[in-house]
Amino acid sequence: MKRDKFLTVMAVLDDRAQYVLGALQNKLTDVGLVGSHTTDVPFHVSLGSFPVSEQMRLTKKLRQTASVCKPFTLELSRYADFDKKVLYLQPLYSDEIYGLHKLFDGNFSDGMPFVPHVTMFCGDEKSVESAESVLGRLAQPFAVTVTSLLIGEFFPAKLLADFPLIG
Repeated sequence: MKRDKFLTVMAVLDDRAQYVLGALQNKLTDVGLVGSHTTDVPFHVSLGSFPVSEQMRLTKKLRQTASVCKPFTLELSRYADFDKKVLYLQPLYSDEIYGLHKLFDGNFSDGMPFVPHVTMFCGDEKSVESAESVLGRLAQPFAVTVTSLLIGEFFPAKLLADFPLIG
C-alpha cells in the first residue's frame, strides 16, 4: 500500500541511458499511450523506500556510499511487468546492484520484495500490453551505467540530493 509521503533511494543511470530510454517512452506517447508513471525523475533502479523522517540519515549514508562506490554497468535484458500494471526493463543479475540494495534495504512504500527494474510505463492492463508490444519491437538489450545515487521524496516527486559515484 502506498503511503502519502515517502523517500526512495535510487541508482541513477548515465546520460546515454536517459536519452535512449526517454526516446523509447516518447515512442509510446507518439502512438497515444500516456501512462501514470512518474516522468520527472531520471531513469533509475529503486534501491529502497523509507519514511520521510529518515532523510538526514539516508543523505549521509548516500554521500558516504557514493564516495567509495565506482560507476558500474548493468545489462538491461528484457521487458517484464508487475501484474500487467507496470512495464519495466529488467537488468541481468549484478552483484553491484544487489550490494547497493543491501545497504539501502527498505520497503516502506509498498511492502514488496526487491526486484531490480527500470520503470518504463504504468497503466491499465490493456495499455501496458500495448506498451510492451510497441517497445518490444523497438528495444534491444543494452548496457547502461549507474553513475549516481539519488534520494527523492514522493508524492509529488521532489528530488532531494544526488551523489555521483566517485569511489
